[in-house]
Amino acid sequence: MENATSNLKSYEMSYRKIYIQGFLTNVLNPKVAVFFLAFVPQFISPDAVHKSTAFILLGLIFNFNGMLWCHFLAITTAFASRKIQISNVAAFWLNKLIGAIFVSLGIKLAYTQQS
Repeated sequence: MENATSNLKSYEMSYRKIYIQGFLTNVLNPKVAVFFLAFVPQFISPDAVHKSTAFILLGLIFNFNGMLWCHFLAITTAFASRKIQISNVAAFWLNKLIGAIFVSLGIKLAYTQQS
């Protein structure tokens, strides 16, 4: 049981490292740029005078809404994790169960025929 606790402590990271890792993941992800280039222009009028300004404004609105949602998720998850305490053994088996579910869904998907 103590080994699981010591392993958990070795994975702890500083807030700065977590922030940098998340920032780099998002900046270097080409899917984000492709999404914005494909999705946002649909909402800009073809006869708009300042298309680039509208594009930037819509991107900022999208990012602000995403920030609100992510903060909501982080706060509610932190609150729930303080209220719901499970043992390390239960967490270990829950992770194994969820992993087995994902593997079985992947196998099922691999054997599904396309129609």
